[in-house]
Amino acid sequence: MKQIQRVDPISIFEEILNPFKGNTGMSPRTWEVGTREKPTIIVRRELVEKKYKAWQDKDGSYHEELVKENSSE
Repeated sequence: MKQIQRVDPISIFEEILNPFKGNTGMSPRTWEVGTREKPTIIVRRELVEKKYKAWQDKDGSYHEELVKENSSE
């Protein structure tokens, strides 16, 4: 479902002709564009999946150990 940000008739018409193609609201690209000499700094986040060995000791303490990518364990 697309959110309409303004409700005046001109902006709705503009929105139909030129819809926003992003999915998370305004991004730096929509409000500021830098140059090669003076670039705009943007932040991107990534979801990284990692595998852990997890166990609980008899005393109730919980532990995790990162499994290395090249490990055959």
